[in-house]
Formats: sequence, structure tokens, C-alpha cells
Amino acid sequence: MTSSFRLILTREGQDSSKDDVIVVHVEDYNTFRVHYKDKLSNSCHLSYYDWDELCQYLDSMRHLLAVDNDPFDTIQLQVPGFPCISLKPRTFKKEETYEVFSNVIEAYVSRVACPVY
Repeated sequence: MTSSFRLILTREGQDSSKDDVIVVHVEDYNTFRVHYKDKLSNSCHLSYYDWDELCQYLDSMRHLLAVDNDPFDTIQLQVPGFPCISLKPRTFKKEETYEVFSNVIEAYVSRVACPVY
């Protein structure tokens, strides 16, 4: 059984039907299925990553969002068992903010992929 978490990228002045949505399915401790829905272009992209590739994907996204000339309003992280957090792209580029963000993801992945019985 897979578990998942979401990243919601919101646009200022747009309703939630225009939000980009990234769903990361944790298939096992080192396999991740990433489904990206770009609502404005009505397109989807599906990728599979191992842990290192997923971390690289998220870090690349962070760098791109930090320099975007038409940035999203917020980046929302929805992880089961954690409070939902929203970040502004300008704060997302700060290393300490991104470290907290990535630590929540890592803690969730560790919990669901390597359960203690």
C-alpha cells in the first residue's frame, strides 16, 4: 500500500482550481512516484525517483521557484500527521526554511516506508 504527501502551488487571485498539485506517492523506502498537475496548461507529468533523485527534484524545484519572475503565491506542504504549512517562495529559498521543509518530508517518508512493528 502506498502513502502520499502533497505540494500545492497557489497563484494569487486565482481560485484553487488553478493550483498546481504535486503528489508524491511513497511506494517503498526507496521508490517514489511523483505526479505533477499543471492546472493552467492542463497537463500532467508522471515520474519515478529513488530517494536521492527525489531530493534532487525537490531542491531543483526550490531553486526554480526562488528565481521565478511570475512566482506562485504560496507553496503548501500537506503531509499526513503534520500540520499543513504554507511558505512564500521568497522564504522558500532560505536554507533554514527549506531544511525544515525537507526534514518534515524525510520524517514522513521514514515513518511510512520503514514502519516499526
